[in-house]
Amino acid sequence: MGVDGSFSGKGDLVEKFWQQLEDQTEHLLRLHSREVEAVAKALLERSDLTGRECVEIIRNAADGNNGAQPDSEKLLKEIVEEVTQEKDKKE
Repeated sequence: MGVDGSFSGKGDLVEKFWQQLEDQTEHLLRLHSREVEAVAKALLERSDLTGRECVEIIRNAADGNNGAQPDSEKLLKEIVEEVTQEKDKKE
């Protein structure tokens, strides 16, 4: 914050950060589109999902991506790692 209480110069930084977040989000949604679509379809059918139900849906959808049944915890960790790696690359 500037001496006069303004946020001058911060807008560009915020805009750049926001754009990076949008790019990362789009990348993840495209990379995991099958899982995203499966969760969206289930939500349209039931309107509400527990965490376990959501993980099971993700697991089943991911199984269609690679032919092997992944451990749901491992899958979620991999997604977090991908986000972290993308963030590190852009910094």
